[in-house]
Amino acid sequence: MVLNIFHQNFNLSFHTTRKDNSDKCYQFEKLKSFLKHIEGKECARNIKYDFNTKDQNGKCQFIQYDFESVIYCPPVNAKAIFYKRRLSVYNLTIYDVTTRKAVNHMWHVSVAGRGSIEEVASCLFEFMKNSSVNAQECVLMFDTCGGKHRNAILATMCLYVVQVLNVPLINH
Repeated sequence: MVLNIFHQNFNLSFHTTRKDNSDKCYQFEKLKSFLKHIEGKECARNIKYDFNTKDQNGKCQFIQYDFESVIYCPPVNAKAIFYKRRLSVYNLTIYDVTTRKAVNHMWHVSVAGRGSIEEVASCLFEFMKNSSVNAQECVLMFDTCGGKHRNAILATMCLYVVQVLNVPLINH
């Protein structure tokens, strides 16, 4: 009851202090998260190796894609212009491990933003349509950026590819 008076009438709240860790505990926490990171990295490498093996045996079509870091135009490092407004250019690279074919999709900031969900899905669909996926399984591998790669629009595009391009299975 008293807390409600503080919250509603006076717009006040109480701060709960957090417990400080010792140096040894802090180092152990960092070590634990580092070891977990290394374990995840090794797991991802093993999965990638397995898909490469399946790809070489003709059991799947393996496609990797990712964004390059932002390219600024004009590309100058002079201090006077560095913080001025420059044109940002984005590059999405899609690589088909099966055919060793790479395609770059580039656009600038006035067309779309970096990692716009619709643009990633459009570029992947165009690539898959033109590469004519003919394996039993199509594997799409990407980094773990959730906003660009784990979303409903990309999942809908994959469902559309399964229906329209007659791809039996997409492993995303």
